[in-house]
Amino acid sequence: MCPVWPSVIWAMDCQFDTTADERTLKVLNVIDEFTREALVIEVDRAVNADEVVNVLDRLGPDAWGTGLRFDNGPEVIADAVNDWCRFNGTGSLFIDPGAPWQNACIESFNGRLRDELLNSWRFDSLREARVIIEDWRIDSNATGPTAPTAEPAVTGTSFKKVKARELRVAEVQSAGDGAEVRANVDGETTLCLSEQRRTRLWG
Repeated sequence: MCPVWPSVIWAMDCQFDTTADERTLKVLNVIDEFTREALVIEVDRAVNADEVVNVLDRLGPDAWGTGLRFDNGPEVIADAVNDWCRFNGTGSLFIDPGAPWQNACIESFNGRLRDELLNSWRFDSLREARVIIEDWRIDSNATGPTAPTAEPAVTGTSFKKVKARELRVAEVQSAGDGAEVRANVDGETTLCLSEQRRTRLWG
């Protein structure tokens, strides 16, 4: 199953690191497979199924994807995560054991996070790790790579905005002659007219 639009399939995976005192850090990454946007990076000493559910709830129903792709780790195969997917109408897309290439988008993201930050930074505390990793996530969404179908130099965050406008225009054009709608996208009001009416108004 491949994503054809933002917020269709999310990918999820965990990474590990340590603080300066050699205590474990567990990092839960959730990305949108289509836009490559990092939706959340949860950092804690441990991440269990209940915390995975809390992360998904924090993202909110307006952002939930229709499918979640993940491996067979203990934090995602637990009943709590399965129940959350079932109650919220989200499909569970498990990859085969020992086949990380089936979750290529999140593996690529994990590699970038590892190469650009985790391998080069020594965190003194859990709090420091949370702050610095969140800063990296925000910067990555603003400047990092996006879906192959995106226009050049369009980031994951702005790509969602562009596609939302395109969808509204398509809805209006398909409505027929005289159709008109005002859409608010990320705080910007846009007037969309049908193709027939646009021709009459502006030639």
